[in-house]
Amino acid sequence: MKFEIRKTESCRGWRLAHSVVLKHEKVKKTTLITDEYIQFFQDQGIDELQVFKLGDDDIEENTAALAIANHIAGQNIITDKSARGRCNILAATDGMISFPPDLSQYNFIDESITLATLHNMQSVKKGQLLATVKIIPYAIPQRFIDQLPTHTAKIDVKPFKEYRSIIISSSKSLNEKAFSAIENRIKSSSGYIISVTQCEHSLQELSQEIRTASSQTDVDLILISGLSAISDHRDVVPAALIKAGGQIQHLGMPVDPGNLLMLGYIDDKTVIGLPSCAKSPALNGFDWILQRFAARLHISSDDIKHMGIGGLLKEDKTRPSPRYQIDNTPNKIKLPSIKVAILAAGKSSRAKTNKLLVKADGEPVISKTVTAITKSKFIDEKNVLVITGHDSEKIEAVMAQHTVQIHFNPRFETGMSESLKIANELFHEETDYILIALADMPFINPQTIDRLIETAVTHPEYDVIIPTFQRKRGNPVLWRRSYFHGVKDLSGDRGGRSIIKENEETVLEVEINDPGILIDLDTPEMIAQFGLTQKF
Repeated sequence: MKFEIRKTESCRGWRLAHSVVLKHEKVKKTTLITDEYIQFFQDQGIDELQVFKLGDDDIEENTAALAIANHIAGQNIITDKSARGRCNILAATDGMISFPPDLSQYNFIDESITLATLHNMQSVKKGQLLATVKIIPYAIPQRFIDQLPTHTAKIDVKPFKEYRSIIISSSKSLNEKAFSAIENRIKSSSGYIISVTQCEHSLQELSQEIRTASSQTDVDLILISGLSAISDHRDVVPAALIKAGGQIQHLGMPVDPGNLLMLGYIDDKTVIGLPSCAKSPALNGFDWILQRFAARLHISSDDIKHMGIGGLLKEDKTRPSPRYQIDNTPNKIKLPSIKVAILAAGKSSRAKTNKLLVKADGEPVISKTVTAITKSKFIDEKNVLVITGHDSEKIEAVMAQHTVQIHFNPRFETGMSESLKIANELFHEETDYILIALADMPFINPQTIDRLIETAVTHPEYDVIIPTFQRKRGNPVLWRRSYFHGVKDLSGDRGGRSIIKENEETVLEVEINDPGILIDLDTPEMIAQFGLTQKF
């Protein structure tokens, strides 16, 4: 191909290399220059033009792009009409895009030929763009087409095939949100759920359920949602599969989220032990395994290992992770927003005095509690809400030395649920986590708060983080903001325990060496035990 800047008068039979834009008209690139155009350009004062002309052995860009696209297209592929040197390759069906690693050799024929694709083994929809061939110049030599690989370096779509699945939930039934997330994944990959069964989270009962499921001829896939995470071959889920007569193909996945997934087989059925993030609609490792299964692609242990490098490492603004940047303050993780609600509305009936106003080390209990919490490196006093009720004026007087927000609960006598509802209403949607604390916890260690928040960051698959001391649950409790909305349905003196009890699969306990998480001052004996006898 010839490509030159020529005098306008000598451009007959050539084509414009670039559009010529005039005041009232535009002459598009590739326009064939005739005597009329020569006269027109000269009348406009244009003495030179950048032009090109094909040689006898040249193939113009659109023809070349289509030829290469057709050469690459494998099964279940559509090649689109070429334009401007580009030809798109589309999916003819829902499924998984599949191509060999040596497909990149097309980009090594010559720099004038470019091929761009989606990631290999990615789920695609019918009509979705999979790849594009772009010819950079206006033509390429025929010899480049002759150099196209003759072997099967092609792009295919492996179609999803209908399948039937059973879900086994050990110890606890799936809540509506979790079931919906799993069901949507299955439906989108041409599958459906034929039953959901529940059993105790024990080796004996779970293995029996697996054996029962494997005996059903109309089942292709067994999904297991266990009470606890799968971290070892000796955990209940993998051990139950082995006891049932199955085998483990691979335990763990080099992706995030979705590390704690188990892949196995029993008879002719695939078994997947679900990571907890499978109950979330966000993309995770379970999606990758399920999609390959739906396309009937064999998944080996090596296949899973290869998913790690250049694979799934996902940030989600609603689920902060260890990859959040660290600022210039040592060990301080930047979180979008953390708010604290301190519940201080109760009447202290059992204590026979307002326990929040007795002094601990010369400081009122509620003030000492606020001080301990705000010593956390993640908590700013301005993000602390103290919800008052009984003796509200006295509580507000104590809080005058702090920069916290104060809100009076006019329905405090009806119970704790009303204070939680106030926190839910006052904290904005952009808040990521809400720490719910009791006002009579003056002995809590600030590092406990740090630990809860850091755990939420490093374990984004959980929605509620609870501290424990010697395996006993304590306070405060860290809630994901989006999950905290459930308090709006509470009534009376019901706290968040009922929500937690119904959704244990989203709860993470953190063992902390801090007895302060268990110490409250509900009785005169407890107040006296800690020397808190001087009333404010």
